[in-house]
Amino acid sequence: MNIKAITAWSQRATLNSANCTNETLAKSILILPFFQQLGYDPNDPRVVVQEHRVDLNKKYPDRADIVFYVYGKPAIVVECKAPGKNLTRYFTQLSRYYDVYDDATLGVLTDGVIFPFFSETDANGSLEPIPFFTINLDKIASRGLVSEEVEFLYKVGREVFDKKWITQFANTELLRIKLTNWLSTQLHNPSPQFCRYVLGHIDIKNVSEKKLETYAKILRDAFAHGLADQIYEKIQNKKTRVSLSRNGNSQIEPVKPKIITTDRELEVFSYCKQRLTSLLQSNRLHQNEVSKIDYEDKIQKFSVFYSRKRR
Repeated sequence: MNIKAITAWSQRATLNSANCTNETLAKSILILPFFQQLGYDPNDPRVVVQEHRVDLNKKYPDRADIVFYVYGKPAIVVECKAPGKNLTRYFTQLSRYYDVYDDATLGVLTDGVIFPFFSETDANGSLEPIPFFTINLDKIASRGLVSEEVEFLYKVGREVFDKKWITQFANTELLRIKLTNWLSTQLHNPSPQFCRYVLGHIDIKNVSEKKLETYAKILRDAFAHGLADQIYEKIQNKKTRVSLSRNGNSQIEPVKPKIITTDRELEVFSYCKQRLTSLLQSNRLHQNEVSKIDYEDKIQKFSVFYSRKRR
């Protein structure tokens, strides 16, 4: 796998995507060439099968857009859509095709720019509706490949295709995503069960339903302050540095206050935008408004804006 070639291809793909106005163009110009970078030769019928017949309905037979083979068995089932399509609407279609192939490891639902990867889990025999990993060519084109993407693409490449690693990685990531989503929900809207669980750890028991509403608000505030304090502490820790003088003595020199946007801040901001996009996926009008959300990092303050209005 050539990292530089994938980055270069991502840059070309983002430019070409504007000309791919339908599924057929997206498949031939964007999707097949992307997988070719991973070793899947579109000219080898033993490796790449397009319009693979899926006998779900004998009267009107369906066809999977692309099926990639590894060691003579189907490994990746791909459903293609035109760039800009709302991919989540077509998950059921991908899932139906995927279930036909007992040996398949991955399902991909892509518009040629965004490549969400789906898989089964140990607890569920069918395809999970949550992508456990997503490749975004727009991001790769602007910043290059990050280490997690390099490892993942290497493992799903045809020369390696480590099914055991992929399955374990998918299980771990799906569990992490589900836990993160659940915790996020509890942080913003604690359920009665969660409130009682937390209160029980600080010896507050036998709480009435009426008082539970009050405690839920206190919990929300406590979680919000706790997260803010962690971010603030990280910023404060970067305001000073230790330098060694020539005589071997160490001293703490104050650093002029400067704005440092931490990885954690960006991670929280990115998650919030992704979560909003997911919640508004059925409303295109409001979904477009998510792009107007931005942030401004200041000393001791990280502000989020909607159309330049702080929230």
